[in-house]
This record gives sequence, structure tokens and C-alpha cells, in this order.
Amino acid sequence: MSKQKAVGFAREGETFRLTKLYGQAINNFDDAIKADRNYAWAYAHRGAARRDMIREDGPLSVEEVKYTESKANFEKAIALRGDTYAWAKANLGYLYFKWGIVEENNRGDGTESFNNACAKFREAVQENQNYAWALAHFGQVLIHQEKYDEALEPLTKAIELAVNYAYAYALRAVAYAEIGKAATELGACKDAYQNSLNDITAALYYNPKIYESPQAQVRVTQVFTAFSQKEVQP
Repeated sequence: MSKQKAVGFAREGETFRLTKLYGQAINNFDDAIKADRNYAWAYAHRGAARRDMIREDGPLSVEEVKYTESKANFEKAIALRGDTYAWAKANLGYLYFKWGIVEENNRGDGTESFNNACAKFREAVQENQNYAWALAHFGQVLIHQEKYDEALEPLTKAIELAVNYAYAYALRAVAYAEIGKAATELGACKDAYQNSLNDITAALYYNPKIYESPQAQVRVTQVFTAFSQKEVQP
């Protein structure tokens, strides 16, 4: 089959992936790779489809199969591109992050996978310094590791690159809120909470539905409550 047919299969596969029809997406990527065994893009996006199927609350033995297949596809894509494929590196980083959560839920510790995620995000950003998605999700991993001050740098850079990036604002709001919670000096505490509130407002402006989940609503309520408590103090 021609390269043109391979591209057609892969593009249709990506449409299926983005609409969460992962089985159909993988079938299309399989066809694309059969047509062109060196099609790095198809390997990378097949890896993403496998990763997207992972359930963070699923049993380790079941999810590990998806993880292993996804990782192999990303690594193949990166190798085919001569280790210059920022998209695949960043998405491999997100796979490590997701797998770390599975490990955390099943074994109580995903530290090694979280560290691997950070390493891959750093590689991706080093290759493409304007990669807002990679910067934001790097910040997400750092927040999960409770490295809130460290998370501010990539999240702020992501926002500078994409001023309407609601998810990056929402993540930075979490980092600021945790910094405020830990602050011992009242002024620093109030500044951090105010920054968090500003980012919550920005996130809602760019995506009014971003805080629709119950967990997100609890987080926002906690920030507003903490800030109001600091406001009434002398």
C-alpha cells in the first residue's frame, strides 16, 4: 500500500482517538503501520490511544498490558525520528504519570514513574521550548509530587505561551493554594490565595465548564474559604 493510504488510515485513527473510540483508532493505526512500517506518527498516536485506555483505578495486571504496549509504541516512534520527537516524548511522559497513579492506587507508591514522567517532559521542553501542553502537564506532575513552588515555573510559561489555556490556570491555582496553605507569614499566605483566586477566575473565563466536576468544586470552595478566613484576620 502507498504512503498516501497509510496517512489516510492514521488520520482517521486520530479522529477516532480524539472522540474516545479507542478500539477503532487502534485498528486504523494498525492498518497505517502495515502500510508503512516506518511511520513514526502512527506509532506515536497508537501509543496515545493505548495510554488513553488505561484506567487509573483499574487492577495492575490489566492496566499493565496497556501500559507496556503504549510505552513500546512511543519508544518506537521516538527511535524512528532519531530521538527528536517532542510530541511523543511529552506523551510518553504523560503515560509515565498515568501509570504512576495506577501504581500508587495498587502499590501505594508511584515515585519512580513520576520521576520518569518529569524526565520526559524536560526532554520534550528542551527540544521545543514553546510546547505549552508539555509545560502544563509537567507542572501537573510536580503538583502531584507536592512540589508546588517548582510547578509554578512551567505552568507560568505555559500560560505565557497560550494565554487562553484554562487547564494551565486551573493547575497553577492549585499550586498557589497549596503554597498559601503552607505559608507561615500572613502576607505571603494572602498573596498566594489571591493568586489562586485570580487563576480560578481566568480558568473559568476561558472554560466555563472547567470546574463542573464535584472534585473541582470542592477544591474551589476550599480556596475561597481559606482566603476569606485570612481576610478577616487582623
